[in-house]
Amino acid sequence: MSTFTTKVAGRIAVAAVLSLGITAGSIGIASASSNGHGRFDHASAGSSWTYANRVNGVVTGYVAGASITIAPRGGTTATTYTLTSATTIAGLATGASLVNNDVSLTLSTTTPTTVVSIKVEAPRVKCINGVVTGYVAGASITIALRGGTTATTYTLTSATTIAGLATGASLVNNDVSLTLSTTTPTTVVSIKVEAPRVKCDGTNSHSPLSAHASDGHQAFGHGSNHHSSARFANFHR
Repeated sequence: MSTFTTKVAGRIAVAAVLSLGITAGSIGIASASSNGHGRFDHASAGSSWTYANRVNGVVTGYVAGASITIAPRGGTTATTYTLTSATTIAGLATGASLVNNDVSLTLSTTTPTTVVSIKVEAPRVKCINGVVTGYVAGASITIALRGGTTATTYTLTSATTIAGLATGASLVNNDVSLTLSTTTPTTVVSIKVEAPRVKCDGTNSHSPLSAHASDGHQAFGHGSNHHSSARFANFHR
């Protein structure tokens, strides 16, 4: 009896220790989640993001050796960071401006408002899809978004290419995809005419299965199922 009691007490003690360990672990996890300081932090919805001591955004202001101001992608609130003579810049073409470039800033671990390095990200290709409502060769193209009414006009150049348009055909009323310049986003680099979309009404004259399915009958051809229909009728007699 004594041995049995000792074993039970030992098991209860182990269970209690394990329970305390799980509880402590849960508290630790909850604490780490609630303090807002993980390796990955969001400043706010739609804002630039930070990862450790890294910040990404679009440059709205720059003074060499003094400061850089960036705004979050798709946002309006900008933040200014301090530059020093030791701040390095990578990925920027010689003589080009930092303003309007998408950049990644590495901040000082001791002074998080000071920039250690600036990396210019590769420009993102922007494509616009819509229906052509106006076109002037070598000058401009106006498109309206699919399903929309507001049209936007973009600039064409002698280098703008057109693909998918039949010789002598008009661009107007065609569904197109425009690739815009990464440096001048109102200028069109290329125009691709999309293939016409097939409009389906749910019927197919070449498919008895589809035809019958669409008019409320069983999805079997009447001719191929008349024996089953006859047997079904005899069963009810």
